[in-house]
Amino acid sequence: NSYNKQIVWIVAPSKKSIPGLIRKLPHYGKYGYLVFKGNEPKNVIKGTWPSSRVGLEHVFIEGTYPLFPKAPLIK
Repeated sequence: NSYNKQIVWIVAPSKKSIPGLIRKLPHYGKYGYLVFKGNEPKNVIKGTWPSSRVGLEHVFIEGTYPLFPKAPLIK
C-alpha cells in the first residue's frame, strides 16, 4: 500500500506565506504538484504527474551499494 509513502518538498519565499500554506495544502491532496504565489498564498499552478501501475518505487535488495569516487573540490 503506497498511500502513506508521500514525499513533500516545500520552498517558501518568506515566513509570511507559511501559515497560508499550512491552511491550504490539506485541500490539494489529489494533485501531484502545486505552485503557490505571494504571502496569501494563491494557487497558480496545479496538476498531476503521469503514473504507471507500479508507480515510482524501487525495492533495494540486501547487499552493498558502492559510492562512486568524487574528485576533490581543491587540489
